[in-house]
Amino acid sequence: MTHYAGTDTKALYARVGRNTGNMAFTTAIADQLDAEISFRGWSTSPELLAEADLVVMPCANQFGSHTDLGQLGDLLLEADVPVLAIGLGAQSSAATDDAEPTPGTLHWARAVARLRYSDTPNILVRGEYTRSQLAKHGITSTEVIGCPSHFLSGRRNLGESIESRVTGTEPERIATLAARSTASNLKVVDQIMVSLAAGSTQGLPWVLQEELELIDLARGKDVDPADLARLTRHFAPGLDPELFEQWARSNAVVFFEIEAWIEHMQRFEVCVGPRFHGAMMAMQAGTPAVVVTHDSRTKELCDTTGLPSVPAQDLEDQGPRAMWATLRSFDGRAFDANRAQLAKTYVTLLKGHGLAARGTLAALAR
Repeated sequence: MTHYAGTDTKALYARVGRNTGNMAFTTAIADQLDAEISFRGWSTSPELLAEADLVVMPCANQFGSHTDLGQLGDLLLEADVPVLAIGLGAQSSAATDDAEPTPGTLHWARAVARLRYSDTPNILVRGEYTRSQLAKHGITSTEVIGCPSHFLSGRRNLGESIESRVTGTEPERIATLAARSTASNLKVVDQIMVSLAAGSTQGLPWVLQEELELIDLARGKDVDPADLARLTRHFAPGLDPELFEQWARSNAVVFFEIEAWIEHMQRFEVCVGPRFHGAMMAMQAGTPAVVVTHDSRTKELCDTTGLPSVPAQDLEDQGPRAMWATLRSFDGRAFDANRAQLAKTYVTLLKGHGLAARGTLAALAR
């Protein structure tokens, strides 16, 4: 994204789909396909979609009870163009629970599976959990690739490089990741992240991905006192709202461009928090990261990609040392081997849809 510094936060927030983490996989997919790409919104007309040879859909955690994609399913069927969905995830509170998609979302997933380009699976999913959830509804045109953002860096030895930066001592320069004030299940986790960032005199970053009022704080905009009080209660209940506002304006950062995000992460010893894509941006920068997993989505992505992770409950029970112990067990060679295999699978699937890979993805799959 370019020329956004003077843009209203609400407009920027809408442009990234209400979560800056969405930029990670959408940017990656656009960079990975050697094709002429025209961007269309999910509410475009079937006539415009019908002009394409193939509809490529960057996906997130849409398969669950929290979405209703029935109209999108109708749109795809009316356009009647082959579809390739990349990065789909199922969403539930735990990996042991079923995702329970709404009828509309199930209709959409079945429409995508029906609109196959060839015999090649056309729903590329985040992991085995999502694959099994789709299979329970008879949708089997699936293959696991993890997340396209896993291949933003072209370094084949990325994992080994990251492992070499892990030491036996507790890190001091820590980038932390924020969830949101409406995530009551992550209240303790969010407060630990704020404590890690605030406990240093080095001006450590508190990286935001969503919640309009939080992002306004990071951008130096005015925030309603009631919203500020609500944010303070969640993230830093021991502080006066005015002090929290001062701290957030000094430490909170938000990115609307992926390269800037990755470059910034190169400066730190480690990046930690409950945001998978925030942690992935650090890993792509060669900086060790730990994801605090809290639902099926974050656990599945870490299981598939090999990102170091620790359950939220372990962090709450043991404190930050639970993250450092996880980090010290990171196997860089295994990470690199898994990443290369996922890249090869991804490229093979693209070929099955008449697409060639380019850039870092193509380099990793060689």
